[in-house]
Amino acid sequence: MSKNLPDQSNFLTIGAWNPAIIQPHWLRKYFSGKIPDTCQIEIASVGAISAFRMSYPKVSIDPNNGRLIFIPKELSEESMKYIAELSLGIQGKLEHTPIVASGSNFVYQLEAGESFTLDEIEQEQQIAELYKNLNEQGKIISKSIRHTFSLKDYSVNITYDYSGSDRLLRVNFDYQGTESMKLAAEGLVANFKYSLDLQKQLIRKQ
Repeated sequence: MSKNLPDQSNFLTIGAWNPAIIQPHWLRKYFSGKIPDTCQIEIASVGAISAFRMSYPKVSIDPNNGRLIFIPKELSEESMKYIAELSLGIQGKLEHTPIVASGSNFVYQLEAGESFTLDEIEQEQQIAELYKNLNEQGKIISKSIRHTFSLKDYSVNITYDYSGSDRLLRVNFDYQGTESMKLAAEGLVANFKYSLDLQKQLIRKQ
């Protein structure tokens, strides 16, 4: 069975978030029932820019660069419910923060003996024939295939990543607009469950 990757999965919202406000003491003050007293701070530097991430037992929170990102420590219905409630609580306290888009990402890694159902359609030999001259000199070592579906309130993006022998299935739920955080948070548990159903359909035993 494919392996879920919590560290590559997340719930995020894009807007004018202020990392000077969203700090451990602020979270503890307003969400004492969800946020423990202790917090591990992780510092990352990209060039001259330094950013921090707050690590808690259930989730890591990154409020930098105009994004508020929640990274679960495990992919489960319980953790999705926790993130949904916490994110809605933060939005309620910072209700005047402009928001432009929100969404969730779930990533699954194929294990030995598994392949994409898509491989029945997207066959390596057909691709090789399409690039005949290149294929004579080498071989394809990576590719990414993306399918996007537009639904009523959001879009679903399904990406198949091939890199060497590694295979990743990425499922993204994309909400746009000022109400996107509320809609994405309220749909987070259901979208997680749907991603599990999708990976069962889209990944098969060889």
